[in-house]
Amino acid sequence: MPKLTTSHPKYRKHRASGQAIVTLDGRDFYLGPHGSRASKLEFDRLILEYLANDRSLPREEEASLTVAQVLNKYRKFAERYYKKNGTPTSEAYAIKTIIRPIRQLYGAIHRACDVAFPPDTPLEGDALKIWQSEHRWSPNRLRHTRGTEVRKQFGLEAAQVILGHSVANVTEIYAERDAEKARDVARKTG
Repeated sequence: MPKLTTSHPKYRKHRASGQAIVTLDGRDFYLGPHGSRASKLEFDRLILEYLANDRSLPREEEASLTVAQVLNKYRKFAERYYKKNGTPTSEAYAIKTIIRPIRQLYGAIHRACDVAFPPDTPLEGDALKIWQSEHRWSPNRLRHTRGTEVRKQFGLEAAQVILGHSVANVTEIYAERDAEKARDVARKTG
């Protein structure tokens, strides 16, 4: 059985700069002047986050990426990767061409959702952007909401047909026990 580590990463001094430093997951974090109160507070904050996340760094920025951000990152990667003798290849151009309609499609969906589901109170500027990012309707969420409504009104089989599922077990996520319907069936069948 492997030996489990119980030691915490160390608060150290980076001699060249005089900064306090801690290494988490192989990544160095500079905390401020070594020995200062601010650097010790920053060390404590980082260690708490690290331990709370099962000894790994939180990956918050990756989880909150939008489709446009992912496409943009991939386009930049493709421009760097698909080069021959320092010039972009046709593959980089093809990827850029493919990304454009995907971005436009998702942008149109998000704009339609913003019109269909406005905030309860009028918001402007940064407050509106924050609200939109927290209440963004994705195509999957719209489809799931529609599937749930169809299932409630017409049953699971209708939801399967409307959603275009070829097998019933895909539609099972919309299934819900309905006690009232069970009583009706029990009365009718005896």
